[in-house]
Amino acid sequence: MLHKPVWTGIDIGRQSVKAVVLKQNKGRFTLSSFAEVALPLENAAGQLSGTGPIQDSASSAAQLSALRQLRTLLPKRTGLCVLSLPDHEVVQRDIGLEKRWGQDVAAALAQQLAHLLAVAPQSLSLDYYRLPDGEAADDTDLYRVFAAKSAVVTQKVQQVRDAGFRAEVMELQARSLLWLLHYLERVPASVFSASSAIVCLHDQGWDLAAGAQHPQPYHRTFPVAGSQTELRHDVSRQLRLSGISEDVEDLWLAGCDMPSDEQACWQQLCGVPVHLLTPQRIFPQQPDTELTALSRSCGWATPVALAIRGAMSC
Repeated sequence: MLHKPVWTGIDIGRQSVKAVVLKQNKGRFTLSSFAEVALPLENAAGQLSGTGPIQDSASSAAQLSALRQLRTLLPKRTGLCVLSLPDHEVVQRDIGLEKRWGQDVAAALAQQLAHLLAVAPQSLSLDYYRLPDGEAADDTDLYRVFAAKSAVVTQKVQQVRDAGFRAEVMELQARSLLWLLHYLERVPASVFSASSAIVCLHDQGWDLAAGAQHPQPYHRTFPVAGSQTELRHDVSRQLRLSGISEDVEDLWLAGCDMPSDEQACWQQLCGVPVHLLTPQRIFPQQPDTELTALSRSCGWATPVALAIRGAMSC
């Protein structure tokens, strides 16, 4: 029996673990399932009750327990899973390589980056893509490289596999929103364009992504999200600092409410139309009742974007 392709996006946040299961049919996605499991709260002393001191997030044991519980709340068939890495666990560099026929690009990039970071090449897990011609000298290819500690990637992947998922892809948290933008541009009668930008609020701060079709798209995670007023000023400032503000024609907000009076403030400060991104925009063919739980979850756009990233990259 043939099944429609299924992908799952898993977001391990500070306060909860979320998963979205999407089915793909003729290039369109439908929400098959959404589940969220809260992580034990830190107390004022920065400790997790019964487990000892922690740093910035729940312990691995608590995360694994939540992931196992999450697995029981989802359909039996979850397909391949996409995980995210926050920006602070990833190094990004542009590295030039002299053009040589048959060279091992991955190994050469790992060697150069390891030298820059003063670490062993084998300790790094790399992802990279070649930048457009004209960015470097004629005899050089320029690559944008993303690297994380192999031990960090291995630990996250193994944790998810121990919970019963089939971990397949690791993606930068903010960069996954570019895949969501790319998909939304292709939806028939879409109001999204290559000049759209997305801001996603979540329990660890907020993400900004723009320029999905640009040779050098922008994506970044910011660790603190203050009040609506502070957030408006922060987003406006980052759009200017990123150098992409002139290319942004509209801005979409996910994970927050936006009354009409606040919408006017957003638009005045950012200088572009600002809209609220809801699950109904992504899954217009599904009844609202099937999307209610997803829309109530802060940071819902992250696991959705991760699942779409997996499907669109394969």
